[in-house]
Amino acid sequence: VGSRKNNFRKTLAAMNQRPKQLNAFSPYTITKNDFDLSDLRNLKTMYLPLIGSDAFSLYIELAFSEQEALISDLLDDLNFSISIFDIARKKLEAVGLLDTYLQPEQLFLHLKRPLSFREFFKDDLLTSFLYGILDQDKFSKLIKKFSAEK
Repeated sequence: VGSRKNNFRKTLAAMNQRPKQLNAFSPYTITKNDFDLSDLRNLKTMYLPLIGSDAFSLYIELAFSEQEALISDLLDDLNFSISIFDIARKKLEAVGLLDTYLQPEQLFLHLKRPLSFREFFKDDLLTSFLYGILDQDKFSKLIKKFSAEK
């Protein structure tokens, strides 16, 4: 029981040291994979309706930006406030395009490639979310378009 209390105290102390919100003047570091035109097409076609234009813009900016910079530089480039950045970041995380790790002095971002058409539609949650946003006609056309290409 004593060791669990010590672990709990250490965890609590570490949590108290973390910033409560993002700081625009903190540095960030991005890790990412190479992207190609099919990734961008998949991002536009299947993810854009889910995440919206702010998150889409953030993704593109992160995909082609320097590996390290200040969050304020990113905000300036996108003309975003810190709150818009935070909402867009969370949308990217929600659809599996970004992992974020917040350390006391730095933000680490791991940008992921969009899923292929086949992988995307194997994910029931993403598929149902997209179906709920697009009308049935647009959804059917999307399925036919990608099925014909395969």
